[in-house]
Amino acid sequence: MRAVVGLSNELGMATTAQDVETEAQLALVAAAGCTQVQGYLFSPAVSASAVPELLGRMQTCPPSDAFLAVSNRDAVADTRASVQRDAA
Repeated sequence: MRAVVGLSNELGMATTAQDVETEAQLALVAAAGCTQVQGYLFSPAVSASAVPELLGRMQTCPPSDAFLAVSNRDAVADTRASVQRDAA
């Protein structure tokens, strides 16, 4: 995983870790440098019609402490601001 993340970072590409189901997995992929994460830890699969409601709930739920502890806090703050701007 670290080789792929390292190559992606060198190329300026985002990396997405899929199937993250536990806080421990989240901490592992964040420590490896993954820039995006998805999986059951955040939400089970939902229909397209359920996405707006899911995103509305996510605005009130802060990112996991495990992710924040090892991720770039500025990038997280920028993402939060962007989500809040889009919701307004």
